[in-house]
Amino acid sequence: MTGTHDAGTWEILRQVVIGARDLDKTGQQLREALNLAPGFADPLLEDIGLADETLAVGPQAFLEIVAPLDETVSLARWIRKGGGEGGYALSIQVSNIEPYLERAAAADVRTVADLEAYGHRIVQLHPGDLGLLVELDEIPDAEEWFWDQTEKEVSLDPRVDDILASTCPLPIRPRRRRCGPKCSARNWIRRNHSRLRWGRAPCRSFRASGRCSVRSIWRRRSERTPSSPA
Repeated sequence: MTGTHDAGTWEILRQVVIGARDLDKTGQQLREALNLAPGFADPLLEDIGLADETLAVGPQAFLEIVAPLDETVSLARWIRKGGGEGGYALSIQVSNIEPYLERAAAADVRTVADLEAYGHRIVQLHPGDLGLLVELDEIPDAEEWFWDQTEKEVSLDPRVDDILASTCPLPIRPRRRRCGPKCSARNWIRRNHSRLRWGRAPCRSFRASGRCSVRSIWRRRSERTPSSPA
């Protein structure tokens, strides 16, 4: 990805979030398709009207399924508006959040939320400007993540062990300085081992009726080599 970045800043794609009507059904489908162990719930999400299951995908990535607890929450409206389930959000760990917020503001990208969770600052950026909800999680230690102390089941034979990339849809409501494939909004974030790309993604992974959202590229367990990053 093009664009300059402040010295010492870095990003890690930590979680791909799938919006679903039926948490149990979608969770079971994904566990069976990827041969992943049962996940765990984020206790904070119930307070904002969401049920969830977070599945570990290898040592540093997670696949989270979220479902509305009632029809009044924004996720329920998103499912109705889009005509089905699909890729809903990305959680990206950053070392220092301020440079990204400056670039987002320069690109006219709006902020949805700016709050603290589990002792860390998180900022969510408007899905109408970026094509989906993007959450920036400020955790300066690259070896640390929210779920390090959470008890997790581990699959003995997973079909995948990392999330290598996500192709995101173009913005839903392009506006000044924010439209088209060369939109500067995509330049405020770069990548670590994972890749993020804004473009017209093929409607394959996590496809929903009438919706083409996040397409994630997995690393199959058999593709890992001794020199591959964890």
